[in-house]
Amino acid sequence: MKTNNNGFTILELLIAVSISSLLFIGIMNFLAISIRDNSIRQAKIDLLREAQLTLDTISKDVKLSSNVLSMNSIADPYSPSSAIEGMGWESSDDTLIIAKAVEDLDGNIQFEDPNRYITAKNNIIFFVQDNNLYKRTIANQVANNRVATTCPESANSSTCPKDVKLAEGIDGFELKYFDGMNNEVLPEQARSVEATLELSKTKYNHNISAEYTTRMVFRNE
Repeated sequence: MKTNNNGFTILELLIAVSISSLLFIGIMNFLAISIRDNSIRQAKIDLLREAQLTLDTISKDVKLSSNVLSMNSIADPYSPSSAIEGMGWESSDDTLIIAKAVEDLDGNIQFEDPNRYITAKNNIIFFVQDNNLYKRTIANQVANNRVATTCPESANSSTCPKDVKLAEGIDGFELKYFDGMNNEVLPEQARSVEATLELSKTKYNHNISAEYTTRMVFRNE
């Protein structure tokens, strides 16, 4: 058997190269799997964080609101049912309508009845469409209202900006309504709202999901 200058036979070199190649392939596969698993794990963490931040955004609006509305109190030409003249939104287990205090351009609360500290209200609607969670504002026509009415993306303009997209990949948006005694009640009787948001996405051909639940309490009258 022929040998090289270091005394190894050709067969020994071939075996050594084969073993080294197998080890290299094994290490690379291990690294690839580790990178994939870490990416999937991080994606799940990111989804959970996104769900939390989304519900935190809704919670901030709820804290400046007086109550849940059974239906919108300000007409919306783009409400789900045009047959009732823009009053087609209804609070349900996946749609939340709240009456949020109006703020002026300086961030001051505007009062409908200053003597009784009753604030003027905008309608804020959170709803799911095409697996996206949106926030629509129906603005009170009081002077100096800092917010404007929003519209579907297909109808947005300089005077009616598009609805705010809060999250994508919605697998579930569930709402439960509770009174002050923690009994589950109709939306318009609620003093707090429990919201559960489930998000999902695909990473490395894996379906990843995350779910977050929070309780939001009304504080403004």
